[in-house]
Amino acid sequence: MVERLQRALLMEALGLEAGDWPAVLAFAPSRPAGRAIAGPNVIVRDHAALRSVARSMELQFHGDVHGAFAELKVSARLLPNSYAHPADRTRVALPPRPPATTAEMTTWQIARLVWREQTEIDHLRATYAQGRLTPREQLVEACIQHLIWVDLDPFAPERCRPPAKLPDQSRSCLCGRASELRRLATPTAGDVSQSVWLDAGAFAGLRSRALDRLAEQLHPAPWCGRKGAETLPVRCGRLRAWQHAQRCRQDRDYWKSLPSDA
Repeated sequence: MVERLQRALLMEALGLEAGDWPAVLAFAPSRPAGRAIAGPNVIVRDHAALRSVARSMELQFHGDVHGAFAELKVSARLLPNSYAHPADRTRVALPPRPPATTAEMTTWQIARLVWREQTEIDHLRATYAQGRLTPREQLVEACIQHLIWVDLDPFAPERCRPPAKLPDQSRSCLCGRASELRRLATPTAGDVSQSVWLDAGAFAGLRSRALDRLAEQLHPAPWCGRKGAETLPVRCGRLRAWQHAQRCRQDRDYWKSLPSDA
């Protein structure tokens, strides 16, 4: 039974690496519905940590970046002290190498997941630091997050749990996401106004600018190239959005390169 639970939890961790948080939140390995998982402490701990990571991703899907970061802190506190950041127990230091035993593999995978998601939110906080972006640029960055977590994510869009309202392409959803990201860096910041949305060309204009911004990025994630993260997968939604932006730019550049009389 313990070995079966360990395998199930490892598969959940691999699913979260790809970004399949709906499956993890819907799946309870080898236990009746409504009952808490039981077993050795490490099994219970890893199960709880994985669900916090999955809930963090679900909150990102809905644009609640503050709640997402809080869930990651919960996961970090559940992990062994050896994975903690030396300056902050609520953060995770990137594990440099796989563990020696398979029994520790799930915990190692979870630690990498928490580090990845915390690093991406840290990057958003730095991006939205006061004075770095204009209001329109803030809304474009929010649209990038919408593409990553909603529009171009192969897992999330059609599998979100009710009764929460699904994020869409409306002004309220995009401006709400941008406002939350503003307050991630500056807690006292106000909301992104309707005038910014209209000035940017509504969703069509924002999406075009967001894809242009993504196409300028050399890597699909801000942590790519970091030592120790070479084998860490990029979440599928983020990777697909980046690849789509690259292909859109390549297509435009190709047609622009053709002679006018072709």
